[in-house]
Amino acid sequence: MLPILVTVVFLQKTSSQILDDCAKSLRDFGLYSVTSQRTYTSYGRKQQPTQKLFVYKDRAFHGVADDYEFFYTPTKAITIDRKLKQYRKKAGKYPLPDDYLGLVGVAMPRTNYRPVGVPTEVNWHDTSCLKIEIDGTFITRETKLFLYVAKEGNLPLGYTVNPGSFDAEVWYQKISPEPNLKREEVSFSPPVGWKEIK
Repeated sequence: MLPILVTVVFLQKTSSQILDDCAKSLRDFGLYSVTSQRTYTSYGRKQQPTQKLFVYKDRAFHGVADDYEFFYTPTKAITIDRKLKQYRKKAGKYPLPDDYLGLVGVAMPRTNYRPVGVPTEVNWHDTSCLKIEIDGTFITRETKLFLYVAKEGNLPLGYTVNPGSFDAEVWYQKISPEPNLKREEVSFSPPVGWKEIK
């Protein structure tokens, strides 16, 4: 009797499957916070602000950076620029979609991110991860946008983007579950002399 040769093929997940898993991992967290370092390089000038983002049960979120702060809730949005001493209030519905991924600082659902090509294994910020190219034409026609997802835990590590005029990198240094996170009513009383942007 001749021996039977069996070949086992392990199929790598597609970029779309990895993005779906990534969105599910964030959903499973429920309430969580993200601490990120943002690096912008434009015309030789480099900036590295740090931002902390809190995501709440009603899919609202609150972001705090060096001189900038914003609140998006299901009923209103407030942005505050302490450096320029100006603010903007806007009515409307601003909940995060259930499959929010938080790329490029906007609350876009997972379905808006169209992967290009196949994922590649890389080491980014000393972490083994998968690098996924995203169709960046929703920003500019020349945009190159890459998302990095940790191989363990399926959590996003950050992204790099170049719309043609500058380089930007956002590194999610820490994503933490916040089971006791409670959102207070969003309000802002501008100091004297501040300007409201309509």
